[in-house]
Amino acid sequence: MKVDIYDQYSNIYADAQNNDTLTEVILHYRDVLDTSRYTLVHSSSAITKTVGENLTKEQAADLVTNLYVESQALGAKYDDKLLNLNNGYAELIVYFDDGKVLNRVIYATD
Repeated sequence: MKVDIYDQYSNIYADAQNNDTLTEVILHYRDVLDTSRYTLVHSSSAITKTVGENLTKEQAADLVTNLYVESQALGAKYDDKLLNLNNGYAELIVYFDDGKVLNRVIYATD
């Protein structure tokens, strides 16, 4: 088995109608961003990286658990999305002091 981490940073905008408060703007199909109101502060990006290979199922689950615990300490706070650590899966959102938002998925695969 191997363990991968998928990291996706969200677009974060300053909201001119709300004292330039940083916010994530969710656009739906055919929605257009109001650029007179929102200014991009942090752009989105995504990457997948392999952090462990040739692991047993138990080793992979342990590595996912350890990486999940380490990920909790990355930012100012975090929210769990979906956890199944015994089966090698963790999904969380990490919020940073500078307004960045990281969506992280840590998972074991064959």
